Amino acid sequence: LLRDDRREDHVAWVLHQDSPPSSFTKSSLLTSYELERPTEPTVWEVKIGSGVWAQAILHEGKLYFGDQAGRVNILNSEDGKSIQYIETDGAILGKGAVLNEGIVFGNENGDLLMISFEGDKIWTRTVDGKIYASLVYDGSQILVPVSGSTEPLVAIDGKGNENWSY
Repeated sequence: LLRDDRREDHVAWVLHQDSPPSSFTKSSLLTSYELERPTEPTVWEVKIGSGVWAQAILHEGKLYFGDQAGRVNILNSEDGKSIQYIETDGAILGKGAVLNEGIVFGNENGDLLMISFEGDKIWTRTVDGKIYASLVYDGSQILVPVSGSTEPLVAIDGKGNENWSY
């Protein structure tokens, strides 16, 4: 559940999956409800081509989230209309990290992708292993939890360079 506290009507987005989390073939529905009036009808609903596992990021009227097909989806938060999607080569299962310049997402192939808030690719980088969890930005670096690697935690700066690994 994501809440937009900048608006007086407190719009929230709720994700409904058509199937159990183990299925990668079913679609998901992203539905918007008004929190202040839970008995009111759905504000908007959009079908997403593949499952969504992580919370969306809301920034300046746009929702950013990854899906199991490897797309970063960008939707208009007011009406649910697709603005853009960006293809990657692996499922994006964790939440991205928000920086001043844009958002970084990781995928199951170990690829990191930073996009601007306008949807342009800024940089890409690959780490050794798979990225299933959400990324964390601590104000100076992006912490990347990596599965199947001898280094399960990698710190990347805002330009995509490795600071350290553990």
